[in-house]
Amino acid sequence: MRVPSLEEAATPPERMAELHCTEAALFWLERHAERGTHHLWRCPAEDMAQAQCLSKEESVGSGVNQYGGGSHVPLHEGAAWVRQSDQSLRFWQGPDSNATHTWYTPKRGSLGGLCADPLRQRIVAVEERSVAGTQQRLIAIERHTQQVIAEGADFYGAPAISPNGALMAWVEWSLPNMPWQQSRLKLAAITSDGSLDVIDTFDFGAAVSQPTFTIDNALIAMSDHAGWWQPWHVSASGVHCLSDAPFDHITTPWQLGERQHSWSNEDGLCLHVERGAARLYRVSPKQSAPVALESGRAVSLGQASHGQYVLAQGQATTTQLIKLGEPGEPHQVVRGHPPIAHPPQPEYVSVPLGDGSESVQGFFYPASQAGSMAQTAPAPMIMRVHGGPTSACYPVYDPLIHYWVAQGVNVVDINPRGSGNFGRAYRQALHHHWGVLDTEDVERLTDALIAQGRICPQRCYIRGQSAGGFTVLNALANSTRFLAGTSLYGVTDAVSLAQQTHRFESGYLDWLLGDEAQKQQRSPMHTLSRCRHYVNVLLIQGELDKVVVPEQTHRLARQLEKNGGHAEVLIFDNESHGMQNPQNRMQMIQQEFAFYRRLSF
Repeated sequence: MRVPSLEEAATPPERMAELHCTEAALFWLERHAERGTHHLWRCPAEDMAQAQCLSKEESVGSGVNQYGGGSHVPLHEGAAWVRQSDQSLRFWQGPDSNATHTWYTPKRGSLGGLCADPLRQRIVAVEERSVAGTQQRLIAIERHTQQVIAEGADFYGAPAISPNGALMAWVEWSLPNMPWQQSRLKLAAITSDGSLDVIDTFDFGAAVSQPTFTIDNALIAMSDHAGWWQPWHVSASGVHCLSDAPFDHITTPWQLGERQHSWSNEDGLCLHVERGAARLYRVSPKQSAPVALESGRAVSLGQASHGQYVLAQGQATTTQLIKLGEPGEPHQVVRGHPPIAHPPQPEYVSVPLGDGSESVQGFFYPASQAGSMAQTAPAPMIMRVHGGPTSACYPVYDPLIHYWVAQGVNVVDINPRGSGNFGRAYRQALHHHWGVLDTEDVERLTDALIAQGRICPQRCYIRGQSAGGFTVLNALANSTRFLAGTSLYGVTDAVSLAQQTHRFESGYLDWLLGDEAQKQQRSPMHTLSRCRHYVNVLLIQGELDKVVVPEQTHRLARQLEKNGGHAEVLIFDNESHGMQNPQNRMQMIQQEFAFYRRLSF
């Protein structure tokens, strides 16, 4: 197996996002390979080879809730986007004039969740304002005017307007809830002056997400009140499920503007997340038929009269823009790199927990026996814990996994309890149990792989980002199973974080951990101070991080060294919550792998 270059390993597999389809063109965001910034691209429907970047000098991205999303939308022949640097709404007039104008720049605020209102030639957006405390509202933006159309809720998301322009739906939720815990669906008539007249509020006692309208103006939304994210036709006369397959049909809504289902009438294109892999299905009242497409993750869906489209990742591909063929017909890759030759092959693994009614799940990537780290069998292991903790890992090609596997390291991607994609109960399992169940799960899966003789028990490493860093640090404190760990901008002090973190997650730690005593007892700052064994840890942090503030990382490093452990710290002055700059990512990967190699030999 060829060892990818450091530059290749540092390239995130999520190259494209936020797909929109109109009758005239396709629009999407694409990551710039050298800068790590995101830009808006367009290709005309009649000639998809003619892709054009609309925001060459401007990075596109929403700052709402810190995680953004919904940062562009087509309108008529043009398109609007949120310029990342100042959160202004920019509008490109279309291919005939090719002119771009600024429609609106929020004062001390952010825009996201963009939605087009073609009938009124305006854009609806979620506006987050840092005025007298952070507040959110829905506004309608024209070139020279803005109109507040909804306010009073703590959070807003997913605005959608019916094809006839008469109706608007959106999601709202209140603190301390997160949008995947409990939220409300609102439906309103759009009046003659552009304001909203609320018709109904749908509260299913669970979470609702991604409302959309069919071509005949019927409302469909995803709700998990029956145990899974499933599509429901919603009307004043009641609701009925359009696909009752016992799988999540969307992923956890961390961002605004996600589009993972699309409908004509009651015929739709949607996902089933089966054993951690997202599979596409065509759904109708009579049947649900799988689409013959090898995909492990479907990022975004869209359709128009000229076809159905998906941004998807597979076991051998980073994100591709694909036009789906009719049943029995081949698909067309519109944009994206060709498949990788001889990629690592993920193996689904599941280990029962307790009485066997639950299990912890993940994907195992066997080490290349030609790699230098696999000279003595069995090979070492790096376990990866995703963030969230309600995010998820997928069986898709990742250059970083390829880099490690080719050098003789087994890689395990784990979806511990609390992860998305396995139903509401699995996702809600960490209620007041974060730091306990997730730690048990990484230990249980590691023990099972050791017992099977698949990994070297003396060379087990664990790494995680954000919430995954919290799990990593607690696993290091809890036992000596792991020789070392890497925490990327991980939570270290939950008490301090609860006081300092941003508004979107300001009530989340109470739900995950409980009262202040529980927050202190589960925090790695506390658990690592009490452990009596030697701990090796690499701490990676962005100095601009507003979600997990850098002082937490510095303080933990000082404490570990004081208690006789070993802490290495890598700080990037120009990064926030996540590593975006390609040069920084290369340095991070190089230092992390060198950290493991020194300990292995």
